[in-house]
Amino acid sequence: MESITKEESYLQERWQTQKDYYSKQSTQNKRWHQRVQLFVTIGAIAVPILLSIPEVLKLFPTILSGLIAAATALENVYHYGDNWRNYRQTLEALKREKALFTARAGVYGEPANAFSLFVERVESLLSEETMRYFPEEASKAQAPK
Repeated sequence: MESITKEESYLQERWQTQKDYYSKQSTQNKRWHQRVQLFVTIGAIAVPILLSIPEVLKLFPTILSGLIAAATALENVYHYGDNWRNYRQTLEALKREKALFTARAGVYGEPANAFSLFVERVESLLSEETMRYFPEEASKAQAPK
């Protein structure tokens, strides 16, 4: 009965919390990425059109060009698109592990070891994802001592 408590505790306190985090981060980064890309695309289309209209002051397409450059810089600094894909990939991997664990399928076919293997694999996924954001720490961990 105690192992069920450990399982429930881990699933609620660790797995679910992490799943929710990656889901939220994936959604937020996707939205920002799409907004920035849409603005850059529409702005890039609008600039030459505005420049070809004699009645439009050259100040407007100039300011728009600056805003496009700023939006592009935001994407390059914050990597919304990359983050979205990384968070989504980790989220899907977490969901896959839970589905396999729940069904006792694949590597989880041996019930005696299923929970500890599940924890190891989930923590490995989380560690791999963390190392994508802190590559200098990954190289320190792999360096011979």
